[in-house]
Amino acid sequence: MRLSLLLIALLSGNASATAERRLGSLSFAPCSLSNSVAPVTVEAQCTRFKVLEDRAQPKGRSIELAIAWIPASGVAEADPIFLLAGGPGQSAREAWPMIASAFTEVARARHVILIDQRGTGQSNPLSCSAAESDNAQLDGSATQARQLAERCLSELAPRADVRHYTTTDAVADLDAVRSALGAAQINLLGISYGSRVAQQYAKTWPKHTRSVVLDSAITTNLVLGAEHAGNLETALKAQFARCRVTPAC
Repeated sequence: MRLSLLLIALLSGNASATAERRLGSLSFAPCSLSNSVAPVTVEAQCTRFKVLEDRAQPKGRSIELAIAWIPASGVAEADPIFLLAGGPGQSAREAWPMIASAFTEVARARHVILIDQRGTGQSNPLSCSAAESDNAQLDGSATQARQLAERCLSELAPRADVRHYTTTDAVADLDAVRSALGAAQINLLGISYGSRVAQQYAKTWPKHTRSVVLDSAITTNLVLGAEHAGNLETALKAQFARCRVTPAC
């Protein structure tokens, strides 16, 4: 009798561990989130969500967004948190394990939604094998960089039109996911480049934005990438100047 009860309990536990869960109109299945940087694994619920690559072409190509849901540990409020990763190019699902411990309290009452922005993570990533193999051999010339970019574009062309992998497209994806989840409003946490996505979403859909938190904020007029080297050089010069007048340094 005890053995039978034990088997029933084990079978019930396995069934609940593998059963699909729904949030809004989306079905999720259990998954684990991890990355190569931190030896931390977070249990989650995952799904894939189809969106048009070019919303102006209703019969055009669709791509799938990789989405993870971290269910609230307590009774969930109606407005989930959307984590918007940095980069641009970082995967929100891979970033979460490194910062999850900081959200223990806030995640008690709110679901956390992680969307790999189109072109990143597992959302039709714009990664090029040619670029990766040649990366170590770059000589820094504009000619070589252009050639590498052209090779990368040719490799991506069969599965991606890079003209539609912009912040504006990503913001439209966010609202499509919000709608599918059945959330009238969402809370946006934007980190670095993600802060720009949060600002643009709030401007485009203010009625669906409950709150915005900007971490390492990026202004909308900053040219990401092109200004990184200049900003770093300016910061280093300021630090060295400060060091020269500090005896301990």
